[in-house]
Amino acid sequence: MSTTYPLDEAARRRAVAWAEAVAAGTSLVPGRYERHLLARYVAGELALHEVEELCNQAVYRVLYRSLAAPPLAEPMLAALLAQSREYNTAHYITGLLLHCEGHFAQLLEGPAAAVRALFAHIQRDPRHRRIVTLHAELGPARLFGEHSMAYAPVTPTELAALNGSAAAHSAAEAVRNPWVRQLVGLLPSPTDGP
Repeated sequence: MSTTYPLDEAARRRAVAWAEAVAAGTSLVPGRYERHLLARYVAGELALHEVEELCNQAVYRVLYRSLAAPPLAEPMLAALLAQSREYNTAHYITGLLLHCEGHFAQLLEGPAAAVRALFAHIQRDPRHRRIVTLHAELGPARLFGEHSMAYAPVTPTELAALNGSAAAHSAAEAVRNPWVRQLVGLLPSPTDGP
C-alpha cells in the first residue's frame, strides 16, 4: 500500500529545482512541454503521476532539413514516399515532407523511441547530405495525425521561411506558419501520389 504525502507549493518548487539541477547538462533536461507540465505541478494543478502520464503520452517531434544525394527524380521520390508511409504507419509515426529542388524539410512525430530510431536511420542514409536538426521537442499532440507522411512541393522562398522560423521557434510553431497551414489544407490524402 502506498501513501501519498501532500506537498505545498514551496516543497514542489524545491523538488522540481532539485530535479532540474540533477538533469542539467544531460539528455534528461526538461524540454518546453515538460517544463510546462512541471509548472502546473508546482502550481498544484497536476499530481506528479499525472505529469508522468502526460509525458508518456506526449508526441516527440524532430524537424530537420537535408539535401538529396543525388537529387531525386519524380519516380524515385514517389517510391520514397510510398516506402516512408508504409514504415511510418507500422511504427505510429506521422509527419510532413516538403521538397524543393533536391532540398528537403521533414517533420517526424510519434513515440520518442520510434522517431529517434527513424531519424538515426535517416542520418546514416547515404541519400541524405547536410542534415541539420532544426528542432527536436516533446509536445502534447500530433500536428499531422491524419498523414503517415504528408507531402508538398514548395518554392525556395517557402523552404527558407520554414528554416528561418524553425531557427527562431519550436518545430510546432515553424510548421504552423500561414503558408504551411495553407499547404496542409491542400495536401493530397496519404494514398495520393506526390
